[in-house]
Amino acid sequence: ATAVMRASLIFPAAVLGLIVSFTALVGAMQTNARPSVHYQSYLSELPSMAGKTVVVTGASRGLGYVTAISLAKKGARVILLNRSPGSGSSLTEIAAVTTGPAPLEIGCDLQNFADVRAAASALAPALGSGG
Repeated sequence: ATAVMRASLIFPAAVLGLIVSFTALVGAMQTNARPSVHYQSYLSELPSMAGKTVVVTGASRGLGYVTAISLAKKGARVILLNRSPGSGSSLTEIAAVTTGPAPLEIGCDLQNFADVRAAASALAPALGSGG
């Protein structure tokens, strides 16, 4: 409960609910089990993300991938921070379903401070002067 409380201070409630509900879907995708029957109805009830820019870490698979693809479907401009950009098909798959601007992928290993600094420098022009 403490982690959820801390996360709710950072993320809007709709996004936090989206992240929490993806757990079952991600597990289903990784085990080839049937995806959650609630995902589509939940996704359709979320507000539009048009005009919003989101940065998603670990978007090449798992929870990060599902978060990025879902936000792209809702119209957000998605910027992917992946340890090995271009190594997977996540950028292509997300670009195929996006209803907003084309996604951008930036290489960043979050355990490497030099990578984090380089990613921040790359994000600055992508986010504009207000970012």
